[in-house]
Amino acid sequence: MTTWHIYTKLTLPQPLHEDAELLDLTAHLTDHGVSATIDPKNLASITISLTLEADEHLDAAQRTTGLLTTGPLAGAEITTMTLRTEKDFDADYATAQIPDLVTLTDIATHAGITRQRVRELSQKDPTFPPVALSTNTVALYLKASAEAWVRNRNTTTGRPRAQR
Repeated sequence: MTTWHIYTKLTLPQPLHEDAELLDLTAHLTDHGVSATIDPKNLASITISLTLEADEHLDAAQRTTGLLTTGPLAGAEITTMTLRTEKDFDADYATAQIPDLVTLTDIATHAGITRQRVRELSQKDPTFPPVALSTNTVALYLKASAEAWVRNRNTTTGRPRAQR
């Protein structure tokens, strides 16, 4: 038997309204190390990760389909399923890399402007990079996105010329 790590995305017949509903839907999967999240932009879309023992990938896929489309999850449609052996999962986990992140202060230093000005631009400029990670104390941005913004930002002073 092989341990399979399975990642699935499902579309539910009805959107969820509370986290407790997700717990009810996945309670029968606790023996499989289940982890589930709701897509905040589409409350009828959920992601479920689980593990199970099976001889081969087709058997693991069939068992997963059975677990995720019956009982409390009856009517759910699986839109994505990825299966990986424990060996592959561990190898991917060992090589996972965290991207370089920067703060507004770092962006200000790199752009040669004040922290206050970069904070203002982060709220006004539609081309400013989006927040990649927000902690309790600071917003972090992808370094590559911030560098691209600094390279491409409009640094001309004054009002834009009127089009005639």
